Amino acid sequence: MRDEAGAPLTDDGLGTTAVDEDGGVMAKFICYNWTKNSCFIHMVIKNFKAMEKNAAAREVFDFTFNVRGCIMLLATASSLNEGSLALQKAYGFEEVCRIPDAISDGEDLVLSRLTRETYDRWRTH
Repeated sequence: MRDEAGAPLTDDGLGTTAVDEDGGVMAKFICYNWTKNSCFIHMVIKNFKAMEKNAAAREVFDFTFNVRGCIMLLATASSLNEGSLALQKAYGFEEVCRIPDAISDGEDLVLSRLTRETYDRWRTH
């Protein structure tokens, strides 16, 4: 997951992997940089069938909100990474801010947040 994240993750990372019937990896989710109220999440979708039932995402979100007691999940992405931004939006994340040129000239860092309240609404769909 460290290689796929494109950045070093902390040693407090907790996550899960969704696999298909043949053991092939469909999706990976890892939460890291835990605080009392939040953590960062990184999501890698290798096979979009993983999103059909959202089981892996629900498992991670339920753990984060219900077991760890977080009130929000945070995610970052490059403004040029349309796939990552679309995935975050599909899971109910809302853009909180953009830091212009934080990654490179013309490439912003986008910070998004999923609150427990928004997740509860998303989960019922």
